[in-house]
Order: sequence, then structure tokens, then C-alpha cells
Amino acid sequence: MGKSWCEITAAWGKEGGTGRPHPAVCHLIDTAAVAEVLYPVLLGPRIRTELETSLGPLGDVRGWVSVLCGLHDLGKVSPVFQAQCAELAITRMGPKAKAAIDGAKAALRRKPRKDIEHGLITAAHLYQRLAKSGAAPETADAVACAVGGHHGWLPDKLSMKQTRSAVGHIGGSCWRRLRDAVMDKVTELWGLGDAGDAPWEEVRLGQVGALGLAGLASVSDWIASSPKHFEWCPELTDTDLPAYREKAQEKARNVVARLGWSPWRPSTTEFTTLFGTAPRRLQAAVEELVANRDRPGVLVIEAPTGEGKTKAGLLAATHMVRTLSLSGVYAALPTRATGKAFYDETTEMLARSGSPVRAVPVHGLALQQIRAEDTNDNVSTDLSEVEPTDVATDHGDGQVREELTTAAREWFTKKRGLLSPIGVGTVDQALFSVVRSRHTFVRLVGLSNKVLLVDEVHAFDTYTSRLLDRLMWWCGRLGIPVILMSATLPASRRRELLTEWRAGARVQPITNDEPASADPDGWRLTWVDAHTPETVVPLKPDQNRRRVKLVRLTDDDVADWVLDQIGTRASAMVVHSTRPRVQRTAAAVRKAVRARGLSTTVISIVGGAEDARRAGKEAEIRALLGPNSEYPRNVIVIGTSLLENLDVDVDVMVSDMCPVDLLLQRLGRLHRYERADRAISELKLGLIGVRNSHNLKRITFPGPSSIYLKQPLLATWMTLPDAEPLVLPDDIPNLVHAVYETAPETQASANYRRSLDLADYRGHVPCIPRCTDDDALRELTADPGSPYRTRRETGAPEDRT
Repeated sequence: MGKSWCEITAAWGKEGGTGRPHPAVCHLIDTAAVAEVLYPVLLGPRIRTELETSLGPLGDVRGWVSVLCGLHDLGKVSPVFQAQCAELAITRMGPKAKAAIDGAKAALRRKPRKDIEHGLITAAHLYQRLAKSGAAPETADAVACAVGGHHGWLPDKLSMKQTRSAVGHIGGSCWRRLRDAVMDKVTELWGLGDAGDAPWEEVRLGQVGALGLAGLASVSDWIASSPKHFEWCPELTDTDLPAYREKAQEKARNVVARLGWSPWRPSTTEFTTLFGTAPRRLQAAVEELVANRDRPGVLVIEAPTGEGKTKAGLLAATHMVRTLSLSGVYAALPTRATGKAFYDETTEMLARSGSPVRAVPVHGLALQQIRAEDTNDNVSTDLSEVEPTDVATDHGDGQVREELTTAAREWFTKKRGLLSPIGVGTVDQALFSVVRSRHTFVRLVGLSNKVLLVDEVHAFDTYTSRLLDRLMWWCGRLGIPVILMSATLPASRRRELLTEWRAGARVQPITNDEPASADPDGWRLTWVDAHTPETVVPLKPDQNRRRVKLVRLTDDDVADWVLDQIGTRASAMVVHSTRPRVQRTAAAVRKAVRARGLSTTVISIVGGAEDARRAGKEAEIRALLGPNSEYPRNVIVIGTSLLENLDVDVDVMVSDMCPVDLLLQRLGRLHRYERADRAISELKLGLIGVRNSHNLKRITFPGPSSIYLKQPLLATWMTLPDAEPLVLPDDIPNLVHAVYETAPETQASANYRRSLDLADYRGHVPCIPRCTDDDALRELTADPGSPYRTRRETGAPEDRT
């Protein structure tokens, strides 16, 4: 260990305007202690395997990973950082530090500030130290980039090079020796010896390992930045550090336990124990297919609405978690409304199986929901106890400082479930992980030790689907098993998703030249992994056939037609494509109800409404029309496409024209449950949102075309039968195949549609690249933007739902 000119504990790391600083070395120890606890919880098997292979020559891999994460703030041991509390620093470090600290003050006084951010200093120092110790340039760069990127952006090589030459900011040889001494002290405390004596020349850190290191460093830093759990110790001396390290490890174990971030260890995968009923045909087939899978892959469940896909997906996830030794599941749903039903099902499964692990919601109202439902005294719902409060107070740019602090805090509220063992939220939260933005690597690492379950995978437009493609590639790259579920998935879309995952797992270019099938595939289970041939299990639905009569209506017909159908005992749902159409129909229906002197309840709901108000309406709709509702239920619900995934049952339905897969999904709400007291025996669907329907050259879809592309709308309109009823579920595969695989109205313009959407996608949602081991990890955060753009903004603003 090199000699230093002042005590290792002298340099302050956190001060927060209190005048009672926390030594930088202590925060490094705090963070390393947290990383040590999180290592098997946060990092997936593929990441851990690469780290253990790459860092194996060093000895204790988990210890080295923990220490490297702890070193993220090594750059705070520099004149430019210490100058932010200059008098305090000089008092603690002695007169030898004064000249350098006073010289660095000039950078702080400039507007805007020109001081070098301490993460860059960390990266620059680590690169030099590791290179001096014999590490290959690419290894030194990978470690330095990952550890120095804890504020969300991974430093580029030019910035690191310029930092190494900025002596006025980072200090001269005496400051370098002090940083070396701090680094060596932390490695010594973990029993790893002198950092410079380790056999770094034998280490080759790949991209997946570096990604895991970057994500673990950031999350560990956030947790260790909670002064309520890691109180500041201004009077600590060098001789106190061994005892401090032991206390920090105990605190780390306690705070992670309070967060509920313990791996889920299913005690059973037996269906009856998990769900309290015997498995249905679909669920038994899923159990048989996944029971002996010992490597990650993709399971696609294609079955009609009402066949039990939710339980089948959870069953498969339970098997994968147990077999692959993962920490949990993230269930990604199209909307928060569908997520609530899935969340309830998951919560019941965990309770029934006696698991101490709880499901965590991931959405804007997650914190309120957690607190409202809390029954576990061992898990903290007062998130202020663990909320990071001093993550970036030293950053010169006030706006960036606020963004960093807000981003870190969101992981303990809205995004908590991405790090918790079992999270249930919207698919957007998973898609954020492939949008080029700050902390993208944290999102990927948060998914790396889980099963990703995506429900209603057909329900995304082309824009969002391209993001899902990229997510599938990265899931393959990181060995994340995926479960995809749908009742109306086109065969071509299934092929695209499976191809992406397999290409990521094999780190190969995308090839998807398989021609469209001449016949529909039907209901099926599909399993794909990186090495074995595709496995397909045909399915036969359990449910009885249902005949649905199609009635083509005009907008002016809707109010009277619906009221005529439901009388005073039944219910109806009207699904529109845009907000203005919902508002117009709701006004017309309410007027007709008053004119007839009825007491019918009319509820309108749209996307984009204030979160709490919309959640209240969703709960009201579920109470009135859910599986336990009773007649008479004289209710009409009018809303946008968010209704198509609610777990409710209605007697009559009206829908704007939409692509066939979405239309069939909406039909899943019509007579959803078997009811002996059903008020209306005949199934009817009213179709609206079409003009000039008898002239294909002039036909238009005035509302739907502002949301959906015209080609699948036209193909759907032409494919739906005129005189004969739809027979469900038998007709579903044939209709989807006819529209998406063979209809000239969609196929003739497929390349044109894809080129438009790809241009729009490239221009508005910069996606992280498909990276191989030869690609730089820093590309994930180059030119970062906002991640909150996972849905295409179609139509006029007032139309968006």
C-alpha cells in the first residue's frame, strides 16, 4: 500500500450542508457492503457467470465486485471536489492540501461551473491504476467505464483522457497516492490485499459483466446514500475502519431486508397448491412443457381469452425461477388496469403458497398502493427511510443534480418493482430499459435475475413493437427467460420476437427470412432456447363455442341501439379509438337515458386522465361488471382501448373498427363468464367508426385511422363476415392469419409501413444498440434522452388515449 500524506479518512465524501461530513472512504465501504448483499439478488446468472469467469484470476470474485462498486466515488478524493467545502477540507486534510484546493476553486466560481465531475475522476484514476497493474487496455477501460458511470452516463474515452491531464482538478502525484491508499485500504478491509498486486493481466471483462458491474454500483450507491441507515461519522480515524466495515455490512443486510429485496424461493411448483384448483388443459400442458427446462428460453402461450393464461404464465414463471435459481418475476401488462388484475392474482398465489415475498406494483400510484395494502411489518413502506437523499448534491449543474436525485428516488417508489423480486406493472417500465437514456443499464440489470412475463403481447403498435424487439434481443443476451402470452398473436409477429431473443442469446445478426405460412397455426405453446430446435405443442381450447352476431351501425345509432338491447337489467360496453369520440357518445347516451326516464348508470373513462381519478373509475367498473357482479346491473361503460383488457363481463358490446387482433381482444369482455342469470342470451357486437363502407375506394375510418394504420383496418373490415356470425374461439386463428399473413390490403404495403415506422422510431426513440463483446458499453448512454417514450403519439393531441 502506498503512503499517503494525510489520514485516509480525512477527505470528506458527503456533507449536505450539515457541517458534519461523512468521510469518502466510509461511503465507499457503505456502498461495497450493500453491493455484497445485492450481488446474488440483483445480478442474473448470465452476468454472475461472466463476472466469475472474468475476475476469477483475482480470487474472491464477489468481494472484488463489491469493492469495485464501492470505489465509484474514489474521484471525490480530488482538489476540485474537496474545494466545494474548502475550509472543511483544509481543516481535515491539513495545510498540504490548501494550495491545490484553493487553486481548484476557480472552476467552481465560473458560470456555468467547469469542474470535472467526480465520476470521471474515478474512471480516469481506475484506468491508470489498473493499466499500471498490468490490466489489458480493454479491461481497464471496461472497469473504469462501468464504475465511473454511476450517475447514469458511462464516460467516453476522450473525456477520461482529458481528465487524466487536468492536474488542477484531480491533483498531482500526492493526490494520486492518496486515492491509491484509499483504494488499497478498501480492498484490504475485504481481505483482498493490495489492489496493485492482483493479477490484473489475466482479467478479461466482457460487456455483460461490465453491464452488471455498472448497474450494481449505481443501485448500491443509492441505497448507501441513505443517512438514516448509514449515519455519517465525521470523527472516524483510519484505525476505526475495520470495525466500521463490520457495522456497514450489518446495516446493508438490514436495509436490503427492509426493502424486501430478498430472492423469491418458491417452495412448490405444484399447481393445486399455488392456485387452489386443479389445472385446466392449457395449464397442464404448460407445466409439462417447462418442467425440465434447465436453460433460459422463450415460452409463447397462444390460447383464447378465458382459458387460464394468467395462471399458466405464473405457473411457468414459478418453474423457471426455481429451476434456473432466479430471484423473481417481472410481469409486464399493456395498461395499469390489466396490471391490477394480474397483481391480485399474483398476490393470492404468493399468499396461498405461504411465501414471505410480496408482489410490488410498478406504476405512478405504486407508493400509495403499497401503503394501502401493507400487512408486512418486515418490509418498509416508509420509503423515506431508504430513499437516497445525497446522491448528487455535489454536481455543478443544478438541473442535472435535480434529475439525478429524482431518478434515484423513483427507483424506491414508482420503479421499486423492477428491483424487487416480484414486480407487476406496465410493459413501458420494461421497455424503458432499451431506450437510450441515463441509467439504462440499471433497468437491464434489474431484469437480469428475473423471468420477464409479457401479457397481451399483440396489443402494441408497430412503434412500441420495435422497442419490444430490442428488449427481446437484450433478454437473450443477458439470459433472461421470457414468457409471452396472447389470444391473437399473428404468426409473423411470433417469429420476429423469437428470432430477436435467439439472436441475442447467440450474439448473431438478425435473420428472419422464413416465409409466411399458407395456413393458420392455431392455438399452441411454443418453446425456444439458444441451442435446441423449436418445440410446439398444439392446444385444444376447453371453452364452448360462442356465436357473435355482427351489427354494423353508424355513430348516430349507438345510443338508442344500446339502450334497446340492454333494457333495465343488462350492461353494455362501448370502446372508441379517441377521446373526443368517447365524449360525444357519452353525451348522447346520457341524453337518451334522460329522455327515456331511465336510471341507467353511464360511466366514461379515457386514457390520459389524472391517475387517481382514473384508478377510481377502473375500480368502480370492476365492482359493477367484474366476475362477482350480480343482476340487475344496468350499466353502460364508454371508454378508449384501455377497456379491452379489463377483467369485466358485459352483455352487449359496441366497438370502433380496429385491427382484428384488438377487436377479438375486446370481444373477450362479451359474455366473459358463464352466468346462469344472464339477462341477454344472444351475443352481439355493434361495429362503428366506418364511412362509405359500400365503396372500398372511398371507405374511411375517421376515428380509428388517427390511431391505427389504414391497411389493417381495411383488411379487418373486408375479412369480417357479413351474414354469418363469428364463431369463437374457433374463428380467431383464421381471422388473424387472414388479416396479417395473407390479406393483400396489409401485405402489399408491409414494406412501406415498416419503412415509415422505422423512420419515425429512429427519429423519436433512440434505441440502445444490439451490442456484441466488441462494442463499447458506453453506447448504451451516449447522447441520452428521456426514456419515457415507449408509445407512438398518433393523431392530434386531443385524440390520444
